[in-house]
Amino acid sequence: MTSGGQRSAFEDGAPRGHTSPGRGRRLPEPGARSASKRTSIFAALVLLLSTGAGFALSITDETAGSQPLVLLLWLTAYAVGGALLIDTVVRLRRRPNVPPWLLLFIILAATSALWSEAPSVTLRRSFALAGTTLVGLAIADRLRPVEVLETVRRVVLLIAVASLLLYLLRDPRALDDVHATLRGVVISKNTLGRVVAVGLISTACLAYLDRRRWRVHLASAVPMAIALALTDSAGGLLLSIIGLSLIASLAIWRSRRDRLALCTVVAAGLGFGILAFPNGISAEDVTQVSGRDTTLTGRTEIWDESLLAARERPLSGYGYGAFWGLGGGGVEAEAAGRIRARLAVPVANAHSGFLDVTLDLGLPGAILAGLVILATLQRGVRDGREGWVDGTLLRAVVVGILLVSTATESGLLQENGFLTVLLVVAAAVRADPTGPRGSSTPPAAIVGAGSRSSRPVLSRSG
Repeated sequence: MTSGGQRSAFEDGAPRGHTSPGRGRRLPEPGARSASKRTSIFAALVLLLSTGAGFALSITDETAGSQPLVLLLWLTAYAVGGALLIDTVVRLRRRPNVPPWLLLFIILAATSALWSEAPSVTLRRSFALAGTTLVGLAIADRLRPVEVLETVRRVVLLIAVASLLLYLLRDPRALDDVHATLRGVVISKNTLGRVVAVGLISTACLAYLDRRRWRVHLASAVPMAIALALTDSAGGLLLSIIGLSLIASLAIWRSRRDRLALCTVVAAGLGFGILAFPNGISAEDVTQVSGRDTTLTGRTEIWDESLLAARERPLSGYGYGAFWGLGGGGVEAEAAGRIRARLAVPVANAHSGFLDVTLDLGLPGAILAGLVILATLQRGVRDGREGWVDGTLLRAVVVGILLVSTATESGLLQENGFLTVLLVVAAAVRADPTGPRGSSTPPAAIVGAGSRSSRPVLSRSG
């Protein structure tokens, strides 16, 4: 029993595993730790592949998806993910958790080849989406939420350090081709900004869950923060500020004695805003502070044109992945060619996740995507009510990142995408894949033996 009459997750019964003598604590099954380590390595490799890290140094955005080596690596990842799921069913006799709304979305994406503007593109990309989902389900089936966050932290740290080293070596490939700011080892500055923001938020979650290792997490956050500053990515900076603020607010709110302080700070901030901006804040004020214009670097024009195209096929869309096709000069919808001609810009996507889904699959696709996100958030709320903060944090963080990021960028349920892998994992991950439903292992048990003075954050009312 923990202090306050609460019971640690290790004191719950379990249908599998074994218990230590006299204490009733559930210990990991033999070989479970090594299996978890192997899955973590697989997850890290998949996340690296999904960011395009390294490959971006020699390929362009238009040809990234058609590189033979990239395709071979993804096919290998699909095969490994499928094999892990088969092993779960056959050997472990456990049914993988498959979110129903996500399954319906994949079925709709594959079916859209029947009316697609580019059937071959739709078939190929819907197959890749199904493979990406297999990979995410396999990771979610074998890793705990805190292990997922730790894997994300390590992957992003590696990307940030590699990008900074490339920058310090004055390699011209380290700079974005358009904005001349840091893009590092990925395809663009916005991609790096978004990935680093995810890493910073994951690191903050780990610092909150395992406060004994806050120095390690702070040290790993430093290169991420430097890389984010060098990207000059407004989206990445905004994502980091919102995510870190929410985690800090949660940490303060869970401490009852600090709730008054939090309410005081919020009230003071609102009061300052009212006094400083008595006439309100306009769009020009916000964009001037961020150094952008009111069109968000031309995004609003793309949105207007894309909405007109979406209204032409509101129920069916143009086929999954078929509207923008393979980019300028490739297979694409006729409406996409008109948008590129009107704007005189080689537009690659709508710079909006939900708008891209609507263009591909119409309103039914957008509704299904929304239900996937809503169901993930609902599971996070349920985890919080049961007292398992790791599951709540992972699901809430991924949903928040996805909503903020895809407001001005693409990537919502996109095949082989970094955010897609994270969304599938967050939607399907169990609180503890080796124990009863609703239990979870405290971070202290994962990172090492806990001391008497360090009480695990994750506990359940007894």
